[in-house]
Amino acid sequence: MNWVAVWTHPNGEFKAEQHLLAQGFDVYLPRYQRQRRHARRVQTVIRPFFPRYLFCRPTKDSHGLRSIISTRGVARLVGHGESPDWVSDQVIDALRAREDENGLMSPTTGLNAGQKVTLAGHPNLDLVFECADDGERAILLLDFLGTQTRVRVPLDRLAAI
Repeated sequence: MNWVAVWTHPNGEFKAEQHLLAQGFDVYLPRYQRQRRHARRVQTVIRPFFPRYLFCRPTKDSHGLRSIISTRGVARLVGHGESPDWVSDQVIDALRAREDENGLMSPTTGLNAGQKVTLAGHPNLDLVFECADDGERAILLLDFLGTQTRVRVPLDRLAAI
């Protein structure tokens, strides 16, 4: 049986997941780990990989699609009009294949720590990939005047040398 994509209220992904599970639905909420800085403190937090989205599959014991829509934290089903867009098991399996041993997604950069990279539009910079930040940005080490400085750039602007 296929899955439906559920659009949640802002910051309602975890609440919607909890209530859908309590109703007997299969729920998949891809997550990733990131560092958050606030008031000079750094915290590690778990965030949804797709903000405001999760996947839900009705089971034999669960109610129909109407009960998904009326669940706390759920805004609506993703689809056209009254009919939802169905997501195949293969898509969910492909997402789960990207999870690590802790069930967390990791950005697919194809880059390894310590690898030299080039930045689009700046081919003369001496850059070394350190890590992916939050799935959208990379932290690089820039060798500038004999000092290594950390810089953050969008992942899609990098290429391996």
